[in-house]
Amino acid sequence: MGCCGMGSMRMGSHHRHDAAETETERAIEREDPTDILKLRLARGEITVQEYRDLLATLRGESVVDA
Repeated sequence: MGCCGMGSMRMGSHHRHDAAETETERAIEREDPTDILKLRLARGEITVQEYRDLLATLRGESVVDA
């Protein structure tokens, strides 16, 4: 009798996502660009200046280079 079928391999593969990954998934599911930008900033993927520039772009504001 085989006790270890393909289904048992999948049972052990359910890992909890960390909070940041879960929040990213939720933002992407909602397709909310502002939330995605906030998460990218929090993760260090973009700088504060990049965040501000991109947020202004999303809001339709002009971005002035400093």
